Formats: sequence, structure tokens, C-alpha cells
Amino acid sequence: MRKVSHTLKKILSNWLEILTGIILSGLVIFVLLSVTFRSVIKIGVPWTDDLVIMLFQYLVFLGAAVGVKYNAHFTVDLLGIFPNKLQKWLVSAGYAVTLIFILFFTYSSWQFTVQSIDTFGQGLPISMAFTYAVMPFSGILMIYYFIKQWISEIRHWKKEAVHK
Repeated sequence: MRKVSHTLKKILSNWLEILTGIILSGLVIFVLLSVTFRSVIKIGVPWTDDLVIMLFQYLVFLGAAVGVKYNAHFTVDLLGIFPNKLQKWLVSAGYAVTLIFILFFTYSSWQFTVQSIDTFGQGLPISMAFTYAVMPFSGILMIYYFIKQWISEIRHWKKEAVHK
């Protein structure tokens, strides 16, 4: 029972990574299927193009959220040249500016998704809103993970201040 509980907890804490792995697998399978049908069998399968584009969009935006979760995005650290107190303010300003950008992205992508409800793909008869919904969803995930990191950073600063 304990092993099942541990496995379930691990799956729930890594659901986003598991989902992006499944999406990547699906992307590879459907690209391979599309290329095989076009090149070998000489039959075009139009719905695979729409599905590949949708899976790629999901992979990119959910992958961006995973990058925020692990603080894995590219950064340039120039803060070492500033005094320690100023560094903390600059880091907080950087968090604030980035958070504002992510909030703007999330709001704009939500509007774009809602506007595309009546638009349908060429090969798949589903609303493009389903394809674009990953943008505001990933924005919400990025906001959550980003605020979590910012709070962790502040707690780290407070622990540093206590130990000095």
C-alpha cells in the first residue's frame, strides 16, 4: 500500500512532465504516420497535419511551463557586480516584470482562444479554440510555478538574513 501511495504521489507531482512525454510520443507517431502515408503509400492523410500542429503547440507551451517549473530557461546573471541588498531588489524587479509579461500573455491568449471558437481546422473538424486553449492553460501554470519560485527565493533571503 505504501509503495502504491508513493507511486501515485510521484505521478501526481510529475503530471506535467508525463503529459509532455505522451504528447511528444504522439507527435513522433503521427509525423511518422504522415510521412509514411505520403511517401510510401502515396496517400495524403490531411487530418494528421492538423493533429501534428496541435500536438506541437501543446508540446511547446506545456514545455515552457515545465521550464518555468524547474527554472530551466536561459538567464544571464549580471547581479554579482551589485551590492547584496540591491541584488535582491533587482531580482524581485525581474520577477515582477516577468510575471507582468506572463499575465499579459495569459490574458491575450485567452482572448485569442475565445475569438477562435467558431474557426475550424482544415483536416480535423474541431474548433481551433481547442488547439489554442493550451496557451492560457500554460500561462496559468507558468504563473503558478513562477510565483512559487519567487516565494521560495524570498524565503531563502529571510533564512540568509537570520544566519548572518
